[in-house]
Amino acid sequence: MSSIAGMMSQQVASIQKTLNISLLNSQLATNTAQAMVMLDQVQQQPQAVQPKDSDASFIDVRV
Repeated sequence: MSSIAGMMSQQVASIQKTLNISLLNSQLATNTAQAMVMLDQVQQQPQAVQPKDSDASFIDVRV
């Protein structure tokens, strides 16, 4: 009788481990998807225009 209980306990532990791994994988997939959306939003935001060297204006400060 105790061996049946032991086997069932092992099966329950195995099922719990499988479910925990599945939950972690699901959370990882969700977090990855959210990160990709956030990255896409950041990349779509307007960026400040960086002046090129040819656009530089020189100020004459001769005295």
